[in-house]
Amino acid sequence: ELSKVSLEWLMYPQAKKPFSAELLQEIQDINIEDNLDTLAAIGLDEGVQISVWMSTTLLKIGAKHGKTLYEIGSLIQRKGDRSEMSDLESLLVKASEASVAKDGSDFFTLFYNFATELLK
Repeated sequence: ELSKVSLEWLMYPQAKKPFSAELLQEIQDINIEDNLDTLAAIGLDEGVQISVWMSTTLLKIGAKHGKTLYEIGSLIQRKGDRSEMSDLESLLVKASEASVAKDGSDFFTLFYNFATELLK
């Protein structure tokens, strides 16, 4: 439930600084599938795994397009009174609806494409 999420680190000054070249490489080297396998092995449910996949995907795409951690994190946290969906939640809904509308087209590909468009 993202209405209760508060990413306090968004207020840290370093969150608004560009990633170093070394950190950019580390981000791009994250193997999401290996992380998901680990989460499954320790018994975390599919919903948690999808959340990790989506947030890691946003991180990787955002970093690739020169976004700061603040800009990426701001897509995850709801704004203001937190009554409206975050950009992450909107991407989830959009990809889910498009997947159903296209007879089960791959949700993950759709999410990735929509996130890339948002983060360009």
